[in-house]
Amino acid sequence: MVSENVVLVLQGGGTRAIFSAGVTDALIDGGLTFSRYAGTSAGALICVNLVANQRGRSKDIVIKGMADKRFASFGNYIRTGSYFGFDYLFNVVPKEKIPFDFDSYNASKSALYVGATGVNDGQAHYFDRNTCKDFVAACSASSSLPFLGKPIEVEGDLYMDGGTSCAIPYKKALEDGAEKLVVIMTRARDYRKKPHNKVSSLLYKAKYHKYPKYLYAMLHEYGVYNDDLEELFAMEKQKKAFLIMPRTAPKVGRKEKNVEKLEELYQEGYERGQELLDSLKEFLGEDIHE
Repeated sequence: MVSENVVLVLQGGGTRAIFSAGVTDALIDGGLTFSRYAGTSAGALICVNLVANQRGRSKDIVIKGMADKRFASFGNYIRTGSYFGFDYLFNVVPKEKIPFDFDSYNASKSALYVGATGVNDGQAHYFDRNTCKDFVAACSASSSLPFLGKPIEVEGDLYMDGGTSCAIPYKKALEDGAEKLVVIMTRARDYRKKPHNKVSSLLYKAKYHKYPKYLYAMLHEYGVYNDDLEELFAMEKQKKAFLIMPRTAPKVGRKEKNVEKLEELYQEGYERGQELLDSLKEFLGEDIHE
């Protein structure tokens, strides 16, 4: 078990997060589990499985879930306003399709927070699994993508995709006193976000004009993301962060259904985790406890 001085941070990215599922499975197989987690969107969903100590479940959720129209389909969008069926994911899948170990999750002492974006203020908000009154709603909100989802109420306010304000949710970890970060990203090292083009900007404005602060955050998310990358790269040089990411741009979209592509990206993540395991253990040093 890695000490509380370290936080494992997982970026989202829809089905690209199957890379992170591969990495984390490799770390588990290599004897590394963490006591503090932070995730956004699909990264948050993986963290939930890690807290429950369910190796391999995140991979199954992506591959089997994306093949199930009850979880991912435009039929869902027409019926509910959301492409992804979060009610199905959280209430049916764990009990009937891909069992979730509720006992292990509830008994775990591991900390976990997920990041989402406030629709009314456009700011990053973080929900702690131990204090949030509706953590399922928080995870759903974190994963509710623009255009593909809708605002979700959590504790009396509306939230959406954490990727808008905290795509890599590491800042809360630093505020809480983390001394080291292990960050798993779903984009290659050279990736940078670009400003939205005129067409997409107009679409955003048409869709979200009722939420001006959220709209502003979406139109400027590229700058926040790129600045966060530079800070993380600087922390990496200072030996305060250990970054794990794909070698090249993944050939997987954020709602990919091609099983072969998903399996390939999972395997890439697993092999990347194996490859970096010794270096990661060296980085963690005395923070690895029996």
